[in-house]
Amino acid sequence: MFAQMSGDASPFTQREKDSLKTHPDCAQRISFLQDSIKKMPAGKKFLVDENFLYRLKKDFFPEITEQEFRNDNLTRNLYYSLLMLQNGSHISLAVYSIARDLNILFQRQRDHKLGDIEKESKNYPADYNLLLRMVDRLKLEEIAAINYYFFSKYESQMTGYDGFAEEKRTAQRIFIPYKN
Repeated sequence: MFAQMSGDASPFTQREKDSLKTHPDCAQRISFLQDSIKKMPAGKKFLVDENFLYRLKKDFFPEITEQEFRNDNLTRNLYYSLLMLQNGSHISLAVYSIARDLNILFQRQRDHKLGDIEKESKNYPADYNLLLRMVDRLKLEEIAAINYYFFSKYESQMTGYDGFAEEKRTAQRIFIPYKN
């Protein structure tokens, strides 16, 4: 039945085809939205309180960051975590996430799988492209050194944070040959 709907010689009328869809036809959707658009005040960017929208965005930033990790977008997770650390928000989560990313970067570089990371794009912010370029050019020993100094800097601050302690143990185990 659905295969027959796609052709011009379909035995179904346009109304029957539309009734079998889960969403209205694009032309119908546009016409439905035009009334709503006309009702919006001229020049107003937000339908809700602008400050509320920005607060929500800030509150959800850790979830967005962690979702990038779950999506295996390591460099985006690293970028967002560095932004949180730089802005002084969600410090413990940011430090843990950076430590985890550095361990994974090391492992992927060691296993010759670092090519799986995202590449620079003109559509990305300049500082994200800079991070991508740096990650792409890092040598294994350099990742080990960055990780060593990162763990050293935040070790006392992260006492009691189990995730950080686990990442530190991982780092110590995999970096032993690169210590000096």
